Amino acid sequence: MILECIDVAKRCLADAGRRTSVVHQFAYVAATLPHAREPGFCERPQIIALRLQPGIDRRVVRHRRWEAKYVVHRDSTSVIMRQNMRTMRFTCILASFYIAAGLSIRSEAQGGAARPAIPLDVIPGIIDAFRTYRIVSYPGGHTDGNEVHAQLRALIRDPRFASTVNDIVVEFGSSRYQDLMDRYIRGDDVSDSAIRVAWLNAVQGGTALDNANTAAFFRTVREVNAALPPERKLRVLLGDPPMDWDNIRNKADYRKWIIQRDSYPADLVQREVLAHNRRALIVWANGHLMRQEIRTNYDMSTWQAQTIVSLLEAGGTPVFTVRSDGDLTRWQPDTASWKPMTLTIVKGTPVGAADFNDFDGVSERYRVRGEEDFVPLPREQWVSRRVEDIVDAILYVGRKGTSAPIAPDLCADTAYIKMRLDRIALVDLPHGEADRVKRLCNVK
Repeated sequence: MILECIDVAKRCLADAGRRTSVVHQFAYVAATLPHAREPGFCERPQIIALRLQPGIDRRVVRHRRWEAKYVVHRDSTSVIMRQNMRTMRFTCILASFYIAAGLSIRSEAQGGAARPAIPLDVIPGIIDAFRTYRIVSYPGGHTDGNEVHAQLRALIRDPRFASTVNDIVVEFGSSRYQDLMDRYIRGDDVSDSAIRVAWLNAVQGGTALDNANTAAFFRTVREVNAALPPERKLRVLLGDPPMDWDNIRNKADYRKWIIQRDSYPADLVQREVLAHNRRALIVWANGHLMRQEIRTNYDMSTWQAQTIVSLLEAGGTPVFTVRSDGDLTRWQPDTASWKPMTLTIVKGTPVGAADFNDFDGVSERYRVRGEEDFVPLPREQWVSRRVEDIVDAILYVGRKGTSAPIAPDLCADTAYIKMRLDRIALVDLPHGEADRVKRLCNVK
């Protein structure tokens, strides 16, 4: 949703079936990630030998930017045989876990007391999700701090990542510069300084991307690729719409692009990842990774409410969604002892049962009546959703995360300072953005 040209989130879902846990989290049994067997074209998702699961609602979302033809159907005999073998192995393992726990599948399916959330290692957790999901999200967008970005780089450096994932789709880069970034990532003679136009000219007019973490991410992928054979090299897809700042004269011009910050990357993933039977990690800020938009009171009937996740899942592709959060003790006190940068699955836990408003609280919610007609809703009309209805997992970042300042080399560049201040004024961002530039770059 866009209000006053501030990107407050244009997100959510036309309703995708909920996930089921592959291995439920017991106090004395290591857990794996929740899996949903990937549905084929026009199939209902299910988990063999486990239980039925609601199907994905394939109703057409209004203003969706792609057609159902992009849904990939893998029907080769070899793929089916591999899937069946994995299913058989998984069923045997799952059965042994249930026996060890002394629980039956039937009693669990009928519900029971919430299990405590369990801390998991981030890297194996994310990689394991790709066993059954082709798209996995990671909360490393413009609102996330140093620790989240450092963990992202560690994930990419892990040898298992490039063996599992093909593409990384990121918020922090304008797709106008995809060719330039492709050459840099594969190791061509392109300097580090040459590629910074990709994030300096992204749709966001403020300073959110102008830090050392952005450059470090692209440099990490380039270094990893240098040691990989051509067929395994990672590709980075720049997910921001291809806006040209030279053509932006006023807020109206700007709004035409900023409202595409969910629909454009969702379409990009369909075209460049799913249509080619590839797997991708999508890296965005939390607000773009929700299944339902809290600011529209979880009403997903308008295009303004859609998120990257909601659009992909409405097209038939389940997404394993992860959001970052810093304090979970309100719902589970023992999380105070968790080490920062820990992954936890929320389904069936006290954290998952919490009201999502307590995690991503907003001061106002709206009913969307038209293109720019947002009517505030009285609080008594606000509906609630559980955290597990919105995301699959939480990346626990700890209580004392740190944010990165503007990169020193940018602050030393007077042309950068003028550009950033001019754009902040042009799109009428809050005064705090201009003040931040002046403070961090010591501008009087």
